[in-house]
Amino acid sequence: FLIADGIPPSNEGRGYVLRRVLRRASYQGRLLGLERPFLADICAGVIEIMGSVYPELSESAGRITDLVSDEEERFLATLDAGLTRLESAIEGARAEGAPTILSGEEAFRLYDTFGFPIDLTQKVLEARGWSVDDDGFDRAMEEQRERARGARAQEREGAEALLAAVQDLNATQFVGYETLQTDAKVLALFIAGEPAKAAEKGEGIELVLDETPFYAEAGGQVGDRGRIVGADGEAEIESVRPIAHGVVSHQGIIVRGRIAQGEQVRAEVDEKSHRATVRNHTATHLLHRALRIVLGPQAKQAGSLVAPDRLRFDFMHGRPLSDDELRETERIVREQIMLDRPVNTDLMPVQDALKLGADAMFDEKYGEDVRVVSVGAGGGDDDPFSRELCGGTHCRATGEIAAFFIVDQRTVGAGVRRLEAVTGFGAYDWMDARRQVVDELSREYNAPLAELPDRLRALQERAREQPKRAASDLPDPKELLERAEQRNGSYLVVDWLESADAASLRDFGDALRREAKSAAVVLGSVFDEKLSVIVMLTPDLVSKGLHAGKIAKEIGKAMGAGGGGRPDVATAGGDPLSRQEFLDRTKPLVPALD
Repeated sequence: FLIADGIPPSNEGRGYVLRRVLRRASYQGRLLGLERPFLADICAGVIEIMGSVYPELSESAGRITDLVSDEEERFLATLDAGLTRLESAIEGARAEGAPTILSGEEAFRLYDTFGFPIDLTQKVLEARGWSVDDDGFDRAMEEQRERARGARAQEREGAEALLAAVQDLNATQFVGYETLQTDAKVLALFIAGEPAKAAEKGEGIELVLDETPFYAEAGGQVGDRGRIVGADGEAEIESVRPIAHGVVSHQGIIVRGRIAQGEQVRAEVDEKSHRATVRNHTATHLLHRALRIVLGPQAKQAGSLVAPDRLRFDFMHGRPLSDDELRETERIVREQIMLDRPVNTDLMPVQDALKLGADAMFDEKYGEDVRVVSVGAGGGDDDPFSRELCGGTHCRATGEIAAFFIVDQRTVGAGVRRLEAVTGFGAYDWMDARRQVVDELSREYNAPLAELPDRLRALQERAREQPKRAASDLPDPKELLERAEQRNGSYLVVDWLESADAASLRDFGDALRREAKSAAVVLGSVFDEKLSVIVMLTPDLVSKGLHAGKIAKEIGKAMGAGGGGRPDVATAGGDPLSRQEFLDRTKPLVPALD
């Protein structure tokens, strides 16, 4: 039932309760002599009996049994490792002639490090006529608790001082749904967690305002960044978080002058960062709905992070998504973006929202009235693409997202997958970086984009069948430098290597640069019926303004092809019959080495 409600086994919260229930059941089965995983069979029986009354059990049957099987197998592996460790401890004690009592420290180590239950340790030892030093185990357990309590107390001390200081303040009024700038009053100011009357340039601060356009971190969305400007100073705000009963803390640093408690200030959210976060948040809602369309209703949200540079979405699913499933998910999200569908928000009683079918996070706490974000329609009885309970900030329409790419997927726990995606300018930057790599490979291997995969596969096959040309077949770099032209203390090396592949050209060019210290190196060769040219410059020439990519472009044009690359290394291609033309025409294309 817990898993059907969207709770996976984990090490915290409800998930930890579920994990303990499952492990206790598996452990009891082991005591009864059941050596193999058996809990999934019991779950299947429960689903068969109760599925007609609770249809969500039948809908999630595959996910439930997969999760339970995986969790039980993990625990049984833990038990096996603990048993091995216990046997080793017993043998060690016997070898030392120790009494038949396992030390409390060793029993606690089995519990703490290996997750081996103390009652199972006692059961195994009893079968051998041994026992556990229970008092020693209790002492070790209490010492750990004391360490944990000390760490928590230290954290609470600072938090409680802050809570006490804002106890009498009214909740901060959030106006960020309507505007990104507002005038406000500084109600409280803190330096290193302590109340202060004013803060000077360079000091880290926390400010409490009577109203704010800054969204405070909540529901997976990060807090806004921006600045707070007073009559005598300015603060850069790096994060915003809730403290208690609606009071919000603006954390940052004074970058100019001073800011004092009680003064009037101007609070301004960084619009670029905010808009990027907004795009990612609305895209998260689209992604959630698309995943449930592609994978089924069991793909419920299990967590998220919405930041300016990316979005991260965790959901219930027991296996990696295939390439086809990823592409179809992207296609659905992009379709909604291209349709530029409206994004509407409505405030309504939580029960009304749930009756409309709005998705809600199981772990979130909601008040009597909630904000409902609908993509594609309003908050009435119509049928939007997506409808969720959400207090975050969003686009006005899906077209503002502009672009969407899923860039990573991984597992983050039993039955939970994580996708990362980018939108807007982040998506364009992601695509540009990959396009640059593809363009460089296309030039280096002298292959059109459509032919590049086949070309690379052919080269890999050739490399497996025929080893690369041995380095001993290449001339000594000093020989090329001896016949190279010198200009103002720098070498101009324009030469030809017989049947050298692109990697050999690059390696030899590197050797020439190391030997020469200051050089412009242009090497050509025909390999696999393709003319390859590499242009390499030493750092001193790059600093003087020479650009290998521009030189390669001109050489490729002269050879009837193209070229380009980085300032220090670039490639070009051309007609494989134009060796002499390459040697004759290249030198004039290299800028003066002055």
